[in-house]
Amino acid sequence: MNPAQFVRELVAGVAASTLQLGLSVSLAFIVFTGPFEAFLPRGIGLAIVGGGLAAAFLGAQTKIPGAISSQQDTPAVVLAAAAAGLSGSMDPDTAEDTIFAFVMVVSLAVGLAFILVGRFRLATAARSLPFPVISGFLAGTGWILARAGMEIMVGEELHWSLVPDLFGGSWLQLWIPGLLLAAVVIALADRIGNGLLFPFALVALSIGVHAIGRIGWSGDALRDNGWLLGPFPDTQRWSPVGTAELAGADWGAIAGQVVPALGVVGVALISMMLNVAGLEVQLGEDVEVEKEAVRAGVSASLVAALSGYPAYHLISGTVMARTIGSRTPIAAFAIFGVCIGVAFAGMDVVALIPRAVVGGVLLTVGLSMLLDWVGQLRTRLRVADGLLSAAILASIIAFGVLAGIGVGLLAAVLGFVFSYSRIDPVRHVHRLGSSRSVVDRSKPERALLEESAEVMVAVELVGYLFFGSIRKVTDLVSPMLERGELDHLVLDLTAVRGVDASVVQGLHNIQRRTDQSGVLLHWSGLTEPWIRELQRGGLRLDHRHADLDHALEEIEDRVLVEFTESGAFVEDMALFGRLEQYCERRVLSPGEVLMDAGEAGGDLYIVESGWLTAWGITDADERVRFRRVGRGGVIGEVGFLTGGVRSATVSAEGSNCVVLHLSAETWQELREQNPSLVFDVQSELAGRIAERLAYTSAAYRRMVRD
Repeated sequence: MNPAQFVRELVAGVAASTLQLGLSVSLAFIVFTGPFEAFLPRGIGLAIVGGGLAAAFLGAQTKIPGAISSQQDTPAVVLAAAAAGLSGSMDPDTAEDTIFAFVMVVSLAVGLAFILVGRFRLATAARSLPFPVISGFLAGTGWILARAGMEIMVGEELHWSLVPDLFGGSWLQLWIPGLLLAAVVIALADRIGNGLLFPFALVALSIGVHAIGRIGWSGDALRDNGWLLGPFPDTQRWSPVGTAELAGADWGAIAGQVVPALGVVGVALISMMLNVAGLEVQLGEDVEVEKEAVRAGVSASLVAALSGYPAYHLISGTVMARTIGSRTPIAAFAIFGVCIGVAFAGMDVVALIPRAVVGGVLLTVGLSMLLDWVGQLRTRLRVADGLLSAAILASIIAFGVLAGIGVGLLAAVLGFVFSYSRIDPVRHVHRLGSSRSVVDRSKPERALLEESAEVMVAVELVGYLFFGSIRKVTDLVSPMLERGELDHLVLDLTAVRGVDASVVQGLHNIQRRTDQSGVLLHWSGLTEPWIRELQRGGLRLDHRHADLDHALEEIEDRVLVEFTESGAFVEDMALFGRLEQYCERRVLSPGEVLMDAGEAGGDLYIVESGWLTAWGITDADERVRFRRVGRGGVIGEVGFLTGGVRSATVSAEGSNCVVLHLSAETWQELREQNPSLVFDVQSELAGRIAERLAYTSAAYRRMVRD
C-alpha cells in the first residue's frame, strides 16, 4: 500500500467514526431512558466501545472491501421497547445489573442467530418477506427514531399533549438546529452524492453550536440551558459487564421478556440480511450473503461479551468509506481507535456534544425513512398494500413497536395463506392420449391406448400442500369419479415439497371416493419419509411407483392386457425378420450394458425377446429412464442412420434378453448386394422415428393447450 492510499484509509476511518460515534450515543439514549436513565453514561461508554469493536471484528473478517459495521437503529428501537417492559417487572434494586445483563443476552442471541442463519443458508429468506410489511415496519421505525431525536433535543419525553410546547421559545431553539441538519442532509444527499456530507454536517453543527452559543453565553450556560448532552454524574468511564453483575441480575424478569427479545432477534435478522443484500446493489459487487451473515454473527457475539448492542454491516458507513477510497480493513481499525480513545477519555468529551447533533442524527435517519415510505406509497405500493403498510405504521404510533411487529407478522401470515390458497397445486393433468410412458409400443398398441385415453388421469402436484390446495385437487377429480369414466387415478407427488396435517385427511377423502367408484388409486414419486408419513396417517399405498413414468407403464400394461401379443407384433417383426440372417444374435445378462452414451453410433439392435432400457444421469447424479424397448423394438436407430454419437446408455433389463445385432459393416455390404432391402429398412426406421417425433410434438401441444 502506498502512502496516499494509507492516508485515504485513515481519512475514511475518521470520517466514518464521526457517524459511528453519533449512532452509538444516539442509540444509547434510546435504550437508557426512564428508570434506566441513571445508567446512561455507562450505556454510552459501552455503546462506543462496542461500536469500535464491531468495526474492528467485522473489518478483519469481511470479504467486502471497505465494509463498516456499527450498531443499527432498527433493532435498537425494538430493544428499547423490550427494556421498557423489563422495567415494570424487575426488582428496582437490581436495575443496573439487570439492564446490562439483558442487553448482553439479547445481543448474544442476535449474534448466534446470525451464525445459524448463515450456516444453514437461510440468509436470503428476507427477500421472501412481503414488501408492504417491511415497508410499514421501516416507516414505524422512522417515526420512533424521529420522535426519539426530538426528545433528546428538548430533554423531555414527548406526548401528544406537549406538541404545542415544541413551538414555544424555550424548546423551539433546541430542536430547530437538529431539524436544519436533517433538512440539509436529506436535501443535498442525492445531489452531492458524497459520503462525507453527513459527518461534515455533524462537525459543522457541533462547532456552530459552541461558537454561536458562546457569543452570548458561557460554556456553563450552554449546559445549563440544555444545549449539550452533559454534564453527566461522576461515573466510571467504561467497564464491561462482569460475572458479579450477571449474578446480581433479576433473571426472572429477563426470562419474562423472552417474546420481546425474540422480536429484537427477528428484526435484527431481517435488517442484517437486507443490509447485506443492499450492499450488493449499492456497490455493484457480488456479496456472499450467507458467509457475511456468519461473519456478522461472530462479530456480534464477541461484542456481546462486552454488553455491546447488536451490530452488523452499515450501508451508509460502508458507502461513505468506499466513496473516500477505502478498500482495506484499515478504515475499520481507525474507527476502533477513535472509539476506544473517546471511551477512555471519559464522559467529559461526550458531554460537550450538542444535543442537536445526537438528536439530529436520529431525526435525519427517521425522516429519511418516512420520506422513503411516502415515496413507496406513491410509486411502488398498490392501494391494498399501501393500506396494510399504513396500518402497521399507525399501530406503532398508537401502541408501540411490539404491536407493530405483531400486526406485521399477522398480516404476513394472513397474506401468505390468502396468496398461497390462490396458487393451483396442479402442475399438469395427464391422460393416455397426451402422456404415455417411455416404453416403446407397437402401432396397434398405440392406437388402442389413444382410444382408451379417458380411462386414466394422472394429476401432477407441485409446491407445498395444505388444506386449501388439496381441496382444489378434490374438486378436480370428484366430477371425473362421479361420471364413472376412470379406471385409474394417479397422484404424482414428485414435485411436492411439504404438506400440513390437513392434507392427509384430504387424501383420505380422495381414496374413499376412488374406492366407492372402483377406481385404482396410484401413487408416484413418494420418498421414504413421505411413505411413512402417509401410512402413519392411515392411507393405503397399494399401487406405489418410483415415478410417474413407471405408473403410466403399469396402467398401459393393464389397458393392453387383453391385447394378443402375437397380433401386436406381426407388423413390427415382419420386415426385420428379413434381416435376421444378416444379424448376430446376442444373449445379454441382466444389467449388461449394450452401448454407452457418447460412443460412436453405427450399429442397429433389434429386440427379439426381453427388454432394453435407455437411461442417463442427471446433474443431481440420479438415473433417469429415457426409453424401454421390448420385442420387435429397435434401439440405436438414430446413430445407425446418421452415424452420430449415442445419446443414452442402454442396458439389458432382467433375464432372457436377446437382441439381433446388425453391424455397420454388414449394413454397408447390404447397400451393394440388396439395395431394395436397405431401402425398405431405412423407410421403416425413418417412419418410426418420424412417428415418435410426431407423437412427442402433438403431446407437447396438448400439454401447452391444457
